[in-house]
Amino acid sequence: MSKVMELSGIKDVASYLTNPEQMPPEQPDQAQQMQMQMAQKQMEIQERQTAVAEMKAQMDAQIKQMKLQLEKAKTENQHAIQSDNLDLKEEQLRHKKQIAAAELALARQAEEITAIASPNG
Repeated sequence: MSKVMELSGIKDVASYLTNPEQMPPEQPDQAQQMQMQMAQKQMEIQERQTAVAEMKAQMDAQIKQMKLQLEKAKTENQHAIQSDNLDLKEEQLRHKKQIAAAELALARQAEEITAIASPNG
């Protein structure tokens, strides 16, 4: 192209044309750069929100599991207490029967009959 211009009478071709290899690299558009940065920040925010949501779901599952374990332990302890109370009542009844039998045996052996005041009723 420069040869054609020189032949047509233009003497300083270099001041009108620039070699493409000597062109400075194209600078990106500022608005486009800002838009890309905003999109990248939005993606980072979404990734963080997703990570937080996953952590919350995991924590909720752990809390639920702990509540179930606590409820199970509570139920087991309540059953153990009920069983212990039943055992205690049975032992108290057995003890009362032993006392009553011993008092009856003493009353039969006594030469003089007297009333026995039993605390067992």
